[in-house]
Amino acid sequence: MTSKLGRLVVLVALTVTVAGCGPDRHVAAPGAAVSAGASAAGVSATGRLICSDEAQEDIATAVGLPTSRPVAGTLRGNEYSCDYTYPAGTMALSVTEFADDAGTDAFFGSVRTSWAGSAQLAGIGQDAYQSQDGSMVVRKDRKVLRVDVGGLPARFGQPPTTRRQLAAAVAVVIMDCWTES
Repeated sequence: MTSKLGRLVVLVALTVTVAGCGPDRHVAAPGAAVSAGASAAGVSATGRLICSDEAQEDIATAVGLPTSRPVAGTLRGNEYSCDYTYPAGTMALSVTEFADDAGTDAFFGSVRTSWAGSAQLAGIGQDAYQSQDGSMVVRKDRKVLRVDVGGLPARFGQPPTTRRQLAAAVAVVIMDCWTES
């Protein structure tokens, strides 16, 4: 990890620790789009944090910009996802949960190997890889987080930073939320 990326990750971690994340308590039908303050049945409260109001606030702090559209979570099978839409592009977050380690390992491995030239990152989750476009896949327990920054400009945020740095900062935000819950 570069020293600049390391400083950014530490700054984001400190910011999130102060702000904190908490699970939302509302329930929606499987397959339904859910408002940012809602959760989906069948996905753990921890998994739902990626779209929570608290995560949105922490991600806005990390990015330095608010979203231009409301963030709405969607449940499809064992995956919960939401888009963070900005005037210049979109960042997609998703978490896929599994009942066992074997399923988690297989899914994480398939995402990682589908990214030619991905690089392993230490210190985020139990295992993390970053693709050439900066997107990340992070494994923690039986959850796999994906932070897809391919829909954002090469430099984005306030102050502008690389997609790689931004994805790592967002992954740290979510990992911190998962650790606190």
